[in-house]
Amino acid sequence: MQNPVLPAERTYPLTRAQERLFFLHQLDTDAGMYVYPVHVRLRGPLDAKALERALVDVTDRHEILRSTIEVRDERPVQVVRDRSFELRHLDLRDSPEPERSRREREVIDRETNAPFDFEAALMRGLFVCSGDEDFLLLLSFHHIVFDGWSFGVLMRDLGEGYRRHQGDPTAPLEPLPMQYGEYAVQETSAEAVAAMRMQEGFWKGLLTPVPPNVVLPTDRPRPIALSGKANRVWTYLDAELTAGLGRRSRQQRATLYMLLLTAYQVLLGRLGGQNDFCVGGGTSGRHDPVTHPMIGTLVNELVYRSDYEPGITFEELIARVRRSALEVYRHDRVPFERVVEVVTPARSLSHHPLFQHAVTLQPGGGPGFEPDGVEVSFLDSDAEGSALDITTSFHQAGDRLACVVDFSADLWDQPWGEAFTADLIAVLRALVDDPEQLVDDVELTCVARHAGTEPRFTGPTTTTPDAEAAAGELERAVATLGGIWKEALGLDSLEPDQNFFDIGGDSLLGLRVVASARKAGYPMRPRHMFLGQTVTDLAALLVKEASSTPDQGAAVEGACAAATATGTAPLLPIQSWFLAGPDPDAGHYNYSNVFDVAPDVSEAHLNAAIDAALAHHDAFRLRFSRSSTGEWTQSYVTTAPNGVMRLFDFSTMTPERAEAAFDRAVKTCQSSINLTDGPLLSCALFTMPGGHRQLLVAAHHLIMEPASMNILADDIATACEQLAEDRPIELLPQHSSYQDWGRALEEHAVSEQVRSEVGHWRRVMDSAPSRILVDHPDGRNDVASQTTLSESLDKATTRALRSDVTAATGATLTEIVLASAAAGLRPVTEGRPLLIDFETHGREDIVDSIDLSRTVGWFAAMFPLALPAQNPMPCRELEEAMSTLRSIPGGGLGHGLLTFMTKELPHRRNQVGVTYLGAAAGGGRAESTLKFADFGDHDRAPRMTRPHELEITAITTGEELWYSITYSTNRYSEGRIRELLAAMRAYAGRLIAEVARIPEVAR
Repeated sequence: MQNPVLPAERTYPLTRAQERLFFLHQLDTDAGMYVYPVHVRLRGPLDAKALERALVDVTDRHEILRSTIEVRDERPVQVVRDRSFELRHLDLRDSPEPERSRREREVIDRETNAPFDFEAALMRGLFVCSGDEDFLLLLSFHHIVFDGWSFGVLMRDLGEGYRRHQGDPTAPLEPLPMQYGEYAVQETSAEAVAAMRMQEGFWKGLLTPVPPNVVLPTDRPRPIALSGKANRVWTYLDAELTAGLGRRSRQQRATLYMLLLTAYQVLLGRLGGQNDFCVGGGTSGRHDPVTHPMIGTLVNELVYRSDYEPGITFEELIARVRRSALEVYRHDRVPFERVVEVVTPARSLSHHPLFQHAVTLQPGGGPGFEPDGVEVSFLDSDAEGSALDITTSFHQAGDRLACVVDFSADLWDQPWGEAFTADLIAVLRALVDDPEQLVDDVELTCVARHAGTEPRFTGPTTTTPDAEAAAGELERAVATLGGIWKEALGLDSLEPDQNFFDIGGDSLLGLRVVASARKAGYPMRPRHMFLGQTVTDLAALLVKEASSTPDQGAAVEGACAAATATGTAPLLPIQSWFLAGPDPDAGHYNYSNVFDVAPDVSEAHLNAAIDAALAHHDAFRLRFSRSSTGEWTQSYVTTAPNGVMRLFDFSTMTPERAEAAFDRAVKTCQSSINLTDGPLLSCALFTMPGGHRQLLVAAHHLIMEPASMNILADDIATACEQLAEDRPIELLPQHSSYQDWGRALEEHAVSEQVRSEVGHWRRVMDSAPSRILVDHPDGRNDVASQTTLSESLDKATTRALRSDVTAATGATLTEIVLASAAAGLRPVTEGRPLLIDFETHGREDIVDSIDLSRTVGWFAAMFPLALPAQNPMPCRELEEAMSTLRSIPGGGLGHGLLTFMTKELPHRRNQVGVTYLGAAAGGGRAESTLKFADFGDHDRAPRMTRPHELEITAITTGEELWYSITYSTNRYSEGRIRELLAAMRAYAGRLIAEVARIPEVAR
């Protein structure tokens, strides 16, 4: 039979279930944990050609099996391909035993664990011929296109196709009533969304307050983040017990799943000693009969709040579980990820949100793939990776129930899993034998196994002198870190269980926290901010790591050697971006701050403190040179600049004259910075009328950015304090040099992880225009005509953005700034999408041996990003900004590596640059000595060409968020720029107002 001509390629949106799996894939593209294997051994006179043709028919019939996932217009879509499935073949008949068996195991393992390239294929198949009548059919699917229900559909369709290709005219394949892509369109319709919203209030009521995590005894302490590796116990309930469960379910007017859920709650409640907890389950999601013959992933995760209570009978508990489960089923159209958004549980890398344990019942199969004379047996696969502690699944196997328990290998060894499984079966047997028995009376193997020992719990443990010392230490860490968080976030009060990112925190502020924590004696790295997102979690993490690291001193001593870097250092991508500009050596291009200096700081101490800080960081010894062919390099000189602080005394002048003299002196200091000959930094202390003093700190942008200015200001302030107290200067170590990071990036640039991003960045670069309207197209875009207009949001508005909006939407302040910029740019984009250059701090924690938390330099990652077209709903505009930023792989670092290090992407500049600088330098403890006052003027040479038409910058100073737009007066009128700033401010107000109107049940 000739295959029909397949239709041309088409695109569909992702379903909500697919969106969840796509997001998880973006987090870890190498993970094989969402592979669904269908591996079959076939022994007998198999018609291999009929089988292969049947497979082609199945994939032609179900478009989802021919689909790939791509990101188009910054959104993932499923693309139906116009190609048929190709089965690979492997012949092992020439391999002698036991070599053949070994090769079979290797092939099965490879097919099970190999990751999928979403843009290539989401299904693969291998046919292995091990003997003349001994075959393996190894089909593997990504869960994003296949679920448990799909398995039954596949087997039925495959069986019918096989019989048809053997000449059976009674085995037709009827057309599908709906393809999966059409279902996706239907699911994302306004009507479906409205129906879903109607059910959200139930989940808010059911899960508020969020029940605590189940605390079970473990074989080893819980790590900060589970690896996803699991062990498996596979057993069967005997026929008698299986039949008994069926009878009991009918007597109790309950489903079989309700009985399984009852037993599971008893076991978890008994082992954990808890009444209130959640158990996860699943639903097929196939409410409409037209979805029944469809292959695809429609499954949804459900949450059951426990009905378990000590001292009741099984009969009473079954009745409770039945009532609550029926309520859950009536509200099962809300996707699990939306339930999480509505309930807003605390985020943690070590726990799945809302539940850590799940029990499922897989659908039974009907007529399937049963070739005449061929013995068909399905291979037992190893445990699938999981974010859960324990996942238990049941499925019908003839007259028995198969029970599969997958449990975290990070927490338990195989004997514990076997004991847990035995206990579950014991509870099921007690439920069947005597429903009037008290749930407390069942003897449990796991409890006996830990009797007389000190089991490890993931919660509080028995008090000992060592435990008391650890608790004292933990209390001190919570207090210290709480103070650091309040300073960084500008808060008067803080609850220890508040999430850093829900109260205005972002990765830039996280760097400030890291620096302050190091000063307080905690060996913290940026990644810790994501692993411990509350003060309590972070304190526990840092105390635990400090106690398990035997020799911190040696690590610090080795880290101090970073300042001795010599020779050449690779150019970082952001440096290459600047040096590839039209006139990088036309003059200075600086980053500068002006600080108010405390009255009690002496000039001598300030000068010595600056010298010490400059000698402490290798970046201040860098110099740049250009070859005759135009190639730039950076290398180290031997000694750091010394005695760089100039003194200007304007105290006797009138305020007007002093202001003019200050401006001229700042211009002189800024222009003294020389890219090739040095120095790359200039400092000046100004004494103004009335004795008020200000310090200018300016450095070439190639070695300086906001986070580095924070580090430098903190070091200068610390050294001043130490000198004032007649103590030697001892600064926190710079752990990795600029040179270290450059070399690490060279290695990272050629990794498969980065090279796999090429397609993503090419699509982004082609996704939207980069041109904006210009008031005066003939004007020259130079620094001489450059000016900056700024507008601040008042304290109340800033506070609402950092607390109310972030808490209600889950957005960070960086994402709010991006959405504000998109709204502000509407007048010059006429509502069309726009490609911009977006800049982030770039200090990604990607190499264990590199720690940049105290390193000075310009680390920024700059990458293209498509702003969406206008949306009248502020929250929807924010959601689009969040989706756009969160779809960027690797924090955007890869774009610069692929552009300037491996040169696999072309170098292009867009007309608009956007960045959020975080909190201004000099905050926190440094404010007692140096307090941020302003940015320095004249930080760029007048004759230089500006890199962008518009540069939109946001910064938090004190308790206010400032928006600034830098532009050329030759190109834009002041009125136009004020219009853009007004639009950004108006967007913030509309966003706050819309969040305030969101019903509490939907927050």
